[in-house]
Amino acid sequence: MSIQTFVPQVWAAALLANLNDDHVYGKCANHDYEGEVSFGSSVKINSMGRVTTFAITRNADHDAPEELDMASQALVIDQARGYNFAVDNIDERQARGEFVNEAMREASWALAEDADTFLGTTLQGGAGLSVTAATIGFGAGEKLAYDIIVQMGLALDETNTPGGNRWVVVPPWVEAMLKLDERFSGFGTDASRGIIRGAPIGQVDSFTVYKSNNVPRDGSEYSLLAGYKGAFTFAEQIEKTVAFQPERRFADATKGMHVYGAKVTRPSNIVRFDATRGNFPG
Repeated sequence: MSIQTFVPQVWAAALLANLNDDHVYGKCANHDYEGEVSFGSSVKINSMGRVTTFAITRNADHDAPEELDMASQALVIDQARGYNFAVDNIDERQARGEFVNEAMREASWALAEDADTFLGTTLQGGAGLSVTAATIGFGAGEKLAYDIIVQMGLALDETNTPGGNRWVVVPPWVEAMLKLDERFSGFGTDASRGIIRGAPIGQVDSFTVYKSNNVPRDGSEYSLLAGYKGAFTFAEQIEKTVAFQPERRFADATKGMHVYGAKVTRPSNIVRFDATRGNFPG
C-alpha cells in the first residue's frame, strides 16, 4: 500500500458496511435521524402531544381549538472511538497482500463491539418497563425462557407498543434453553434461521430474537431487553479516515474515527428483564 493509492472515501464506505453487519443492538434501533453527524453535535427530535376529543352537542358551539403540545428530545453524538495502525514497508509481502484489508476488518469488528456494548447499556438504562427478575432454567422454581419472552411481550402490549418490528436480545445460554423448547425449535427450518453473528435466530411470540455476547451483565445477572424499533434511535458516522507516514518509520499508516450516539425516545416501549442462569436438563 502507498499513500498515492489510498482512497479515503472507498475505505470509509467499506468500514461502515462492516459495522452494520456486526451490530446486533444497532439492528434493533431506527436510524431516522442519522444524516451527517459529527462528534459533539446533537439532533433535536420533536414529538406531538395527544389530541383530545369531545362530545358534540347539536346546535351548540364548539370550544376554541386546543393548542397542541410539542415536546423535544436531544440525540447527542457524544461517543468517539478510533483505530490507528501501520504497515512496515520492509515486509513487502504483507504490504502487497491482504494484510491491510484484514487489519481494516479487525478494526471494523473492534469498533462494532464498542458501539454494540454502548447501545446495550443505553437500552438497559433507558428501559421504562420491567419484568420481575427470575432465574431462567429447567429446575424447580425456575422460569422457562420462552415464557419470560411472552411475558415481556405482554408488558409491551399493555403500553400500546406496536406489534411490528419487535425485537428481543438474549445471551447465548438463553438461546440454548430456547432450543430445548419445542415452541421455539419448531419455528421454521434451519435454513430460515441466521447462523452468522447479528442475524435473527428465530421468532418468539411477536419478537424477532437476536443473540449477542454483549447483553449487559452485572456479575451473574444478565439484562434481557426487548422493544420495537420506533422506541430507540441510533446515529453513527465514520467522521475521518487519514493516510499518513509515521515520521520515524518507513511505513504506511491509516487511522480513523467512528462517532455515534443513541437515545431511548419512548421508554414505555422498552422492557427489561434481569435473569440469572439456571439448570439445564440432565
